[in-house]
Parts: sequence; structure tokens; C-alpha cells
Amino acid sequence: MTFILCCPLGTADALAPPLVPPAITTGDWIDTSGAYASWGAAVDFCIAQGGVDLCPYEVYCPDGAGTAPFNGRRVGSNGDLIDQWAPFGGDGENRWVQTGVWGGDNGNTCLGHHQIQGGAHGNPGWGTGNQGVADAGYLDWVLCCGEAATDPVWFDGEEPAWAGTTWGAGIDFCALKLTSVALSCHVSCFTQC
Repeated sequence: MTFILCCPLGTADALAPPLVPPAITTGDWIDTSGAYASWGAAVDFCIAQGGVDLCPYEVYCPDGAGTAPFNGRRVGSNGDLIDQWAPFGGDGENRWVQTGVWGGDNGNTCLGHHQIQGGAHGNPGWGTGNQGVADAGYLDWVLCCGEAATDPVWFDGEEPAWAGTTWGAGIDFCALKLTSVALSCHVSCFTQC
């Protein structure tokens, strides 16, 4: 029995799962204790920890601006909850997000340095290298991420072609073909045409 995926134009986009952010390499924050003094050095730090890059903003602050970051506000080695900056990726270079409380206002938590006070400060000059800021305990936390979730892969007409007739057979086929990829199959629209 031959099966084919037959869907009206636009169905694939409508059925597509939401984009999944990359996974945090270590599963939680890394206390860096001032191990880097610049955004670029933070990228290198993450790679040394087994990550691929700095996590994007959405991983640091899944609930958006003015909310507590992933697993709560950060306290630096200086003991203060104020002015804790973490470097983030995916939006250009020298991007830093407030993970503590800046200016005594919880509403500033999870704002980028370039967003605080309506963007008046832009990207920080200290973000390209200032050991004094790191030594003062303002750059003590980072989230390092692995690779983003990959798109599904279609196998059409390859040998051996899939000849199964059940969802379980499809899972087995995918597992054989995608041995180096974490397997997560979802059958959404198989029909006989």
C-alpha cells in the first residue's frame, strides 16, 4: 500500500509546530564569577562549556520584559541583586539583558541594556571589554545554549523507501534514518490519495 501526504496549500504552515528555542547546555545558569569581561569573551566561555553559543533573549526571559528571568533574578558575587547583566545571542553583538533589578525598578528586569530608559543607553561601552565591571560582580551569570531544534526531514523515494503502514513503523523508520538526531515524530496528515 502506498501512502502520500496530500494537503491543501498552506496546510504545512498551519500544522507546523511553534519554533522551539535551543536547549540550555548545562540545564541552568552558569556562575561565571567574572570569567569574562566582554560579550565576545562570553561567547568563547560558552563554547568552552560545551555550548554552541550564548542563549537568545527568549531563553533568558521566556515571559518577556519586566518579568523575572529563567529560574529567577540573579544575585552577583558582590551580594547585590541590582545591576546583573547577562550576555545574550541571536540579536547581534554586544547584547546584554538585565537579570537583576536595575535602578530599583523590577520593571527593568529582562530589559536589554539597549532598551532601558527608552533605549537612551544603547549597547554598553563596557560590553566590549571592561574587566572592572566583571570584577565588580556585575557579569556573574550566563546561559549557554546548544543547537536549535531542527526541521523535520522528508524521505521521498529513497532506498529503502518506507513501506510501513502504521505509526509505529514510521517511528522505527525515522529512528533508522535519523540516528544522530533526537527523535520526535508527530504524524499530522497522512492520507491515501
